[in-house]
Amino acid sequence: MSATLGLYIARRFLGIAAGAFAAVFLLIALIDLVELLGDNSEGTADFADLVGMALLHAPAVAVTTAPFTVLLATMATFGMLARSSELVVTRAAGVSAWLFLAPAGVVALALGAFVVTAWNPLAAAFAERFETLEERYFGDGGSRLSFA
Repeated sequence: MSATLGLYIARRFLGIAAGAFAAVFLLIALIDLVELLGDNSEGTADFADLVGMALLHAPAVAVTTAPFTVLLATMATFGMLARSSELVVTRAAGVSAWLFLAPAGVVALALGAFVVTAWNPLAAAFAERFETLEERYFGDGGSRLSFA
C-alpha cells in the first residue's frame, strides 16, 4: 500500500474521530447541564456557573466514553469509504484488508496514548474543580464517600 493511501485513510479517520469526540463531548455537557439545572432548584448558582460546571465535568465523562467513540468513528469511516466504493477500489488494487485497516489502527493507538497521557490528567484536575464548585453550590457539608 502506498503512503499516500495510508495517509488518506488516517486523515479521514482522524477527522471523523475528532468530530465524534466533539459531538459526544457536547452531548455530555448538555446532559450534565440539564442535570445541574435540576439540582439548582434553590437558585444558589447562576446559569454561567452551571455551564462552567458542566464543561468542567464533561472531560471526565468523555474519558469513559472514549473507546466507544473511537469504535463509532471507525465504523463511520469505513462505512463512508465503502459507500463511496473507495474500499472496493483499494481491494481491486491488491491491497489486503489488514493493510487498509492499519492506518486507522495507528491513529486509534495515538488517540489512546493522547487520552491516557494528556486528556486524563486534565480531566482529573477539572473534575476536582467541579467537585469543589458542586460542594459550594449544592453541598450539604458531607462527603460523597461518607455513610450516614
